[in-house]
Amino acid sequence: MNDLLNRQKATLFLTLMIGSILIFFAVAMIVKPIKAVTEATKKVAQGNFDMRLEVKGEDELAVLARNFNLMTQTLSSNDYIHRDFVSNVSHEFKTPIASIKGFGKLLKDPDLSEIKRQEYVDIIVEESERLG
Repeated sequence: MNDLLNRQKATLFLTLMIGSILIFFAVAMIVKPIKAVTEATKKVAQGNFDMRLEVKGEDELAVLARNFNLMTQTLSSNDYIHRDFVSNVSHEFKTPIASIKGFGKLLKDPDLSEIKRQEYVDIIVEESERLG
């Protein structure tokens, strides 16, 4: 009877150990993709829109990873459009401002003829209207 009780205890202990190990690995397999999504979202929050997650399977985490990749692709595209827009607007402001500044300096010349002075003023007015 004592031997049977010891075998039951050993079987119970072994079952608990194997079960604990299996649960540990199952939880690790579930937590790993969640940690990857968490780290990737932190990088996107810092402005890195080139982040992509590896998609495996068809479960909810795979759907989340696909949607995350779609989001970062869209954000990356929007970021490119935004930078291009800012670059174009910057250029459109810099050119007339440089022209106004240059002709304004030329108007300071006391020996400038009235015809040239009027021409430079007209250019400044045109560039100002262009800015508007």
